[in-house]
Amino acid sequence: MTISDSIKHILLLNNNNNNNNNNNNNNNNNNNYDDVTICNYKINSKNEEIPTDNNNSSSSYLNKYVHQPTNQLCRENVEKTFKEDPILQFIVKEMMTLGCLPPVITCEPCDSLDALGSFTPKKGVIICDNMQTFPLNIRNTIVHEFVHAYDMCKNKLNPFSCEHLACTEIRAANLSGDCKWQLEALKKNFGVFNHQAECAKRRAIGSLQSNPNCKDVAEMAVNKVWEKCNKDYYPFSNIPRI
Repeated sequence: MTISDSIKHILLLNNNNNNNNNNNNNNNNNNNYDDVTICNYKINSKNEEIPTDNNNSSSSYLNKYVHQPTNQLCRENVEKTFKEDPILQFIVKEMMTLGCLPPVITCEPCDSLDALGSFTPKKGVIICDNMQTFPLNIRNTIVHEFVHAYDMCKNKLNPFSCEHLACTEIRAANLSGDCKWQLEALKKNFGVFNHQAECAKRRAIGSLQSNPNCKDVAEMAVNKVWEKCNKDYYPFSNIPRI
């Protein structure tokens, strides 16, 4: 059984003709975007996922909980997330209500040494199975990328618009758990007041800076859409807790 088959079984996805027809219509509308990478979920100097100071006692302690990367472990974590995570399940349900099938998700090696995952309309969600990380980061990566897929479905996201990308990155940071206080503390971001907003803005700017088309206008694009997109939690009524 493939990972896709397992996920369909877990979610009991009924891909009826109406959903297929609607999905085909959506694909026809987005043909020019099929090969465009909407998001590369990265580790970088501003968004460290694992402490880098090997001499630090907390780093040594945390290394006990870091999973060595394997394809099987990646698959198991993906399937576990689909089976147990109500936030992801709700996003998938809302996508299907809109007539969009959830993107295909695969575990495979990534060329970039600082990537955890990515989303491309044609290929779907890719989770990097050659990166050493925490299981929770894999969960957050999946939800993060599915927020982009949802935005592509509902809002006809234009991946060539830096403002559109800024908005979906802000939303993904807020809704995925990327900015959970405990995770931020591990990265030595100890903000207490306005922590969520600062994290979402920092991550959105960092993501756009890694996009060649938006790197020179990353901060400006995020600031331009900030007031609207930082308050946009749809399909949730507020930022979900994990």
